[in-house]
Amino acid sequence: MINPLSSRLATCCIPAVAELFGVALRRLRTDRAWSRDRLSSEIARAGDRDVPVSTLRSYESGNDGRIPDAEIIEAIAAGLGVDPDVFYEWPIALARRDARTAVKPSVASRARKAGRRLSDTRPTSREKPDARDGAGGAP
Repeated sequence: MINPLSSRLATCCIPAVAELFGVALRRLRTDRAWSRDRLSSEIARAGDRDVPVSTLRSYESGNDGRIPDAEIIEAIAAGLGVDPDVFYEWPIALARRDARTAVKPSVASRARKAGRRLSDTRPTSREKPDARDGAGGAP
């Protein structure tokens, strides 16, 4: 069997591995010779978001494996003075934000807004459809 990464095969077509959020964040921060405290201060100065040092540490360590929300990525990018799209996860975060804003209110949330319980919005299994809507037939 031939090793696909051997020197005998062309590697020009193998795409570069993306730099994950935590790695990119650490690189951008250390390129500026900033501490996490300094970055946290710069983020707060650049916008209305506060990103604590502990959160920055967690993102850089990559232990939780989470992709930050778009608002967090925007705030960190503003603090670093870069565009959010330098982060590989930026399109994913944007898609999640767009999906959240596009979702229509569920039946449960409409019922809560109307001050009713969810069970008040659905017929029970013992109710007959014609008895519920008053249409024809004897019970």
